[in-house]
Formats: sequence, C-alpha cells, structure tokens
Amino acid sequence: MAINNTLTISVNDSLTDDNEEINILVCNCNSRGSCQWTDTLRGGSESYGLVPCDCMEAYDGAECMDDADGCADDPCFTNCTDVPAPGLGYTCAPCPAHLTGNGTSCLDRDECEEGTDNCAQNCTNVVNSFNCSCHAGFMVDSSNSSNCVNVNECTMNPNICAAGGSAAVCLDTEGSYMCACKPGYKMDGAGVCVDIPDCNNRTICDNTTSVCQETPGSYRCDCKTGYSRKPGSSSNSSCVNTNECTGAKPVCSSGSRCVDSEGSFSCICLPGYIRRSKEVCTPNVTSCAKINCTAERSV
Repeated sequence: MAINNTLTISVNDSLTDDNEEINILVCNCNSRGSCQWTDTLRGGSESYGLVPCDCMEAYDGAECMDDADGCADDPCFTNCTDVPAPGLGYTCAPCPAHLTGNGTSCLDRDECEEGTDNCAQNCTNVVNSFNCSCHAGFMVDSSNSSNCVNVNECTMNPNICAAGGSAAVCLDTEGSYMCACKPGYKMDGAGVCVDIPDCNNRTICDNTTSVCQETPGSYRCDCKTGYSRKPGSSSNSSCVNTNECTGAKPVCSSGSRCVDSEGSFSCICLPGYIRRSKEVCTPNVTSCAKINCTAERSV
C-alpha cells in the first residue's frame, strides 16, 4: 500500500547557534503489527525514514492493513480457502475419494488394506484404484467384475479325466473338480477305473437257482437249467422252478409219464415200456420173446 505522509516543520531561530539536523522516523503499523525500528527504510532524504512493520500472522501489507493470504504458497493438495483475518492460516479441501490424508498431503489409498474394496476374493492395489482377481478354479463374473464364479472344468475340458479310462467321469466341485468312476467300477492305485468283480460276492445271486455272470460295470444272475424267470422280470430277479411237464412241447416220449421236480423232471416209463434214455421209453419187445408169445399158443 502506498503511503503518502506529509510532515511540515517550521523553526524560528533567533539565536546564532549552530543548526541541528532533525531525523524523522515514521511508523504506521497500528495495532496489527509492530514497528521494526532497527530496519528503517530511507526515502529521498537522509533525515526522513519509514519504519517497516512486522505484521501479525493474520495480516499483511506495509501498514498491516491487508488480510494475509494463507493460500499464497499453494499449501493444499487440491482446493485452498483462506481464513479471513483476524483468523489465521487456511483450510484445505478434503482429499479426493481415491486418496487419503489431511488435505495438505494426499496419498494413494490402499483399498485392499483398508478393506473398503468390494472384491469377492483377491484384491490388488493400484494407483487411484484397485483390481479384483479370483482364486484358481474361479473366473471373474462377466456381469460383475468384483465377483467370482466357479469354473466348470468338466465342461471346459471334456477329456480332463481321460487318464482314468472309458469308465471315468468328471465331477465338478466348487473351485475345482474330481475324477470318479461310473457305477460298477472303482479306481485303482494308478487312477484308472476298473470293473468291480461283483460275482466275488457269493451271496449276490441265489446259488441254488442261478449262476453269477460278470458284465461291464455290473453283473447278471443267469438261471440254472431247470429254472427260469417270469416274462418281463429283470435279469437279477429270482429264478423259479420250471415245470417242464407243462410246456407246449412234450419232454417225455410216448409210453412214459412226466413227473416234475425242483429244477428238473423225470420220465416214468409206463408198463410194457423200458427206458432208452432220460426222456425216451420204448415198447419192451424182449418180454414177449422170452415167453414165446405166438398166435397159436395164445388161442
């Protein structure tokens, strides 16, 4: 601020004494500063000087009449607001959302460390932000980059369990998968699915009426001779006795009578017939020869 002070001095000297030089120092700091008498600013005359002011912190200017601009040195990270005198200093705007600090100094926030991220699994801090990633066996959700969804390895790689053989199947699990075997198979020490020998279980079929036969991944109970299943029954249902004597085709020859038994039958020869085989009876012609049956003797 320009200072325009005029000082007029009128001296009448009626004596013949030597002249005295008068030095004038002016200080106009008022109550907002203190005069610095040892640091005089000389004007155009050596006899006149302006004493500078040491202003209070909130004020500025030659006479401490101005508000000191607290933001002059740009002390804030973003926006600075001066505090009007007689208040002191300045206030800084808060740090941006992605930064942390007191407004004067703002540093990158580690959202991962703070726990303010929204990552479902892995969080990696980067400048001004963070990145989300997923554990092995998961992938980033296409509809929500902070979320992770399970990877179905069985669908993505249909041959992932091929080492287990044709009976191996892939089972998807949360974040992983496992290779298992189809029913009727088990995994050996080398990770290959081998057929379970069901027939080693001697009670799996009725040994009296059937015989156990291995099939790929399973078994069946075949009926023994003389036993059968009712039409439409499953391959492992119980076998029941077959009544051969009531079949559409005779099992015994003429001259005999069929007698059914459990799991079998027998042909009983009628009188005058002799057995030729299990199912065949023929006329006993030798009995007539022994008694010489002739037409003459029979009269």
